[in-house]
Amino acid sequence: MTNFTPYQATLATASTDVLPTGVPGLDMVLGGGLPVGSMLLIVGGPGSGKTILSQQLCFNLTATHTRRAIYFSTLTEPHSKIVRQIRPFHFYDDQRLGDTVLFLALEKFMQQGLEATAETIVRTARQQRVDLVCIDGFRAIEGMCAQPIDARHFLYQLSSQLHLLGTTTLITLERNVDELDDYGVYTIADGVLACHFDVHGVRHQRKIEVRKLRAMAPLTGLHSYRISAAGWTVFPRIEALVAAEIKNPERHNGSGYLSSGLARLDDLLGGGYKTGSTTLLIGEPGMGKTLLSFYYLQEAIKQGEAGLFIGFHECQDQLLEKAEYFGIPLTAAVQSGQIQLHIFAPTEVEPDGVSTVICRAVEERGIRRLVIDELFELERATAREERMHDYLGALVTYLRHMGVTTCITRMIDRISAETADISAMPLAVAAGNVLVLRNIIQAGITQRVLSVVNTRGSYVQRSVETYTISPEGLTIMGTATS
Repeated sequence: MTNFTPYQATLATASTDVLPTGVPGLDMVLGGGLPVGSMLLIVGGPGSGKTILSQQLCFNLTATHTRRAIYFSTLTEPHSKIVRQIRPFHFYDDQRLGDTVLFLALEKFMQQGLEATAETIVRTARQQRVDLVCIDGFRAIEGMCAQPIDARHFLYQLSSQLHLLGTTTLITLERNVDELDDYGVYTIADGVLACHFDVHGVRHQRKIEVRKLRAMAPLTGLHSYRISAAGWTVFPRIEALVAAEIKNPERHNGSGYLSSGLARLDDLLGGGYKTGSTTLLIGEPGMGKTLLSFYYLQEAIKQGEAGLFIGFHECQDQLLEKAEYFGIPLTAAVQSGQIQLHIFAPTEVEPDGVSTVICRAVEERGIRRLVIDELFELERATAREERMHDYLGALVTYLRHMGVTTCITRMIDRISAETADISAMPLAVAAGNVLVLRNIIQAGITQRVLSVVNTRGSYVQRSVETYTISPEGLTIMGTATS
């Protein structure tokens, strides 16, 4: 069996020499990195992060001191101000500034005209033997052009001469990504990266799109990115990733079952959770959905396996306290690194940020047991972008392909006495197992019951089982009487 890993596969498929950007997620979107000797335009409006990205690339590419980079400013800001603004970023390094990373201003050369400006850039790149040239603020150079063809001629001259030097060129262009390319500069560039910066409701949303990239096979569509103290972080869209990479007929999932942690539940499921399957636990608040997922992770602890818990509503301390109350040794497993808890705030969930955490854990840590506690938050976040079905379908496909056995909880507001209304839940169709936990009233007494309403690939008992939750844990008592 191969070691095919969809999330990392794009890094190994580039058909040309590339420079790794060092920006998390960006190389994957680009199809491997920046093609050596190419010219790329980074296009976007104010606040989209073009300058930060170009500066981050300069420092990232020179991190090993084997490469050199030049950052040219046009009519933007004085260098003293630029340095003061980027110094708080983690990628900035005072020792490399002036050594392997050079900051130079083009203002006085621009006063001499386009030809003098281009000659200065090429001559400096040749003398300093740099691998990367960044020109920040091409709109100022466009303003020098007497006619539209001059901008294309300037870029053509620059591209051809720097390509002969083996130098990669990045140029930031202040332009709305939907604005027409009247000058035709897009046709000269080998690649165009469009930075979308929009407002949805009260939320800012940043997306990057590879409009074109010659000699590469970038991921299609829009991909989220975040700008923080670490600089840019890109979150590849999992739908594009799965469509581009999961073509290998081999599978990691194999066969067999993983125990749910409760012997009676394993019997109801025909042996446990089928390897590589997704199980959906549906129920009202307080029915024990999270507790059932803890039992599943407890089995990972017993077997010495790694596990991942993705949560939204409870912080780590609350989760660990709950697990310990029921005698599940989750705290020690988290401290040792065997079980990883990753908690996202439910207020502004970034779906691709969640899938990135999952994919990296699967491929870098070998995670084969996954819990997602509260599917509703992912449904809500993806519904805003009208991609709920595609996102969840791609995520389940990826997890199945990688042999990850997944347990997902889903809160539901109203459950009838007979069954839950799961027909409108996108994941219910793709899930291998669907378990419903609910309350029923018998002889004036409320009882908790669970039932397996759907399963695939194994025998299932269709009985309705009563269960209790006490300090000793969740106990399945037996078949409920009619």
